[in-house]
Amino acid sequence: MEFESTLQRSRTYTGVLAALQEQGIDGRSLATLEQSGARDTGRVLSLLRDFPGLAANGLVDAPRVSFALSRSFGGAYIQMNAALAAIDLEPRRDDSRFRRGARPPANSPWQIGNAVPLDDAGAATPSAAYPRVGQIAPLDVRAGLPWPVRYQGNRGTCVAFAVAALVELERCRRGERIDLSEQFLYWAIKTHGNDGLPNQDGTWLQFALAVLASHGIAEEALWEYEQRLDPDNISHGGPDRPSAAVLRDALTRAIGAGVHVDAPVAAAVPVLDLLRQGRAVAASLPVFVDPMGRGRSNWDAAIAVNLGQVLDPPPTAVMDGAHAVCLTGFAADPDEPAGGYFILRNSWSERWGANLPAPGVHGPEPGYGQISASYVDRYLLEYAAL
Repeated sequence: MEFESTLQRSRTYTGVLAALQEQGIDGRSLATLEQSGARDTGRVLSLLRDFPGLAANGLVDAPRVSFALSRSFGGAYIQMNAALAAIDLEPRRDDSRFRRGARPPANSPWQIGNAVPLDDAGAATPSAAYPRVGQIAPLDVRAGLPWPVRYQGNRGTCVAFAVAALVELERCRRGERIDLSEQFLYWAIKTHGNDGLPNQDGTWLQFALAVLASHGIAEEALWEYEQRLDPDNISHGGPDRPSAAVLRDALTRAIGAGVHVDAPVAAAVPVLDLLRQGRAVAASLPVFVDPMGRGRSNWDAAIAVNLGQVLDPPPTAVMDGAHAVCLTGFAADPDEPAGGYFILRNSWSERWGANLPAPGVHGPEPGYGQISASYVDRYLLEYAAL
């Protein structure tokens, strides 16, 4: 398939930048694309489509970059461009949006409204430097277990989904295949936790771990998740919701021991160490948008919806919120400045990363995806493991 061969041919970071350099693209454009993680044609095109501020602010010569890619990759460029354009045409009803719900810790240097600076504005050639993680063999803590992704709907409950995934995987190691109730966990956070915002959607990982210790988590079959937000009842609890039987069931899965770190510095290495121990990691990360864009973020840009590739935030992008996911593995990649990509399990259904698996992309199946070690190193807000 031509689309697949495009990915295989153009995924090498040096190759894409080299092609642009050969076509005479200026050094500022190259440095900006490098910082933005543009290591294949798909991500370059997605950046140009979803972050028009790069061109408007003179950071990327978008017409020349597009023309250079078309000359270098020909019909493959046309095929990729058409695939991304098709995603832009999909209807986006309120109940089908890719919703977030994590919040940045107060001591994090990244808060809503912060803009991403340009690394090296005077650079003539790409020159960003990152500490590299030392991992060559691929990691996958799922151990081959079939584990379909969930869907949080239009509620800001991603933290509950990420932490419930930790417990599900821990139970799988004991030979127990179980679907756990994100609804119960989120109710416990909002009604018995200390997040301080019981009537606002969204929360922090630290409070999810706290109620996991005090209240546990019930089976999904006992309290099924409701995808539509009730703005007048954020927790979706009520009289006899949960029932005494559900509370008793949840307490059988109370887990007190765990790891939690907020506002980490250079977090890629300690997160990778947890994965090496066979432990999945719940991670809260910033979401960035272009103030001049069309409403898509670096998490639901066309290339992310298509192939689960979370874009590194480009310069001038602004933090618009945060999203929590479960990190389940790592894939080394010498073209990624920090050494590779963390594999993430999202809670946006199989419509995100919909065309996985694909050659040259690390996400294993629809609903999963990849995020660079550089992104985790620079921007991770909070992480937790059991």
